[in-house]
Amino acid sequence: SNKANEVSMRSEKYMHENLKDMSSVKKEILAELDPSAFIGRLFKDGISAQLDKKEQLSFMRSMYALFQIAGCVAHTGVDFDDIFVPEELFILWNGNNATHYMQCANSVRHGKGVLGDAKPLLKDILERADEAMAGSGVSAHLRFGHDIGLAPLAALIDVNGLGVHTDNAVEVYKQWTEFLAMPMGANIQFVFYRNAKKDVLVKVLFNETEAQLPALKSVTGPYYRWKDVRQYFVSKLK
Repeated sequence: SNKANEVSMRSEKYMHENLKDMSSVKKEILAELDPSAFIGRLFKDGISAQLDKKEQLSFMRSMYALFQIAGCVAHTGVDFDDIFVPEELFILWNGNNATHYMQCANSVRHGKGVLGDAKPLLKDILERADEAMAGSGVSAHLRFGHDIGLAPLAALIDVNGLGVHTDNAVEVYKQWTEFLAMPMGANIQFVFYRNAKKDVLVKVLFNETEAQLPALKSVTGPYYRWKDVRQYFVSKLK
């Protein structure tokens, strides 16, 4: 929907404006790498001595990009699994994870701006839900966007605790990981139920799995009173 795309465009603008700070954190993490050792395993003619560390790291990161792409086309039989050691893969991944956390989640440095971009989308969800409750005849609303639209929304409402708020992006992987926060095909669903007494319950699904809103107490299992969830969402818009 237009609202979902609006969030993506606003988030992209915000990320561009703060790219320098995000890059500095990634640089801090990647400083733990020894790219000369990596290049030494691939070339035996002393080529690493002909490159400065910046060039070595650039080559290593390019090979890591190929490693990631190969994982998406495993059916071709091409992989780069044997050119990295586990420690290198973790550091390279953690650099990306820290950046994505600051770009798309509730970091101390940038969370206010990132989550602020998701508020129009949450407001739209509330408005469409109110229309449905009033008997508008509409039974479903669908919105399509990208990870930089969905992840801030998940952090804003803290679904499954994804609203982790920390200034330590280097070690945020212990609480927040990109592959759980925004995997391919990620989605959030709000499924409403109304009984004969007109009581409305809502269940949140995150990636088709029953999810929790840690700030609220459920009626039973994953089912929450809509009036509680609505009040909670309204508080997030302030």
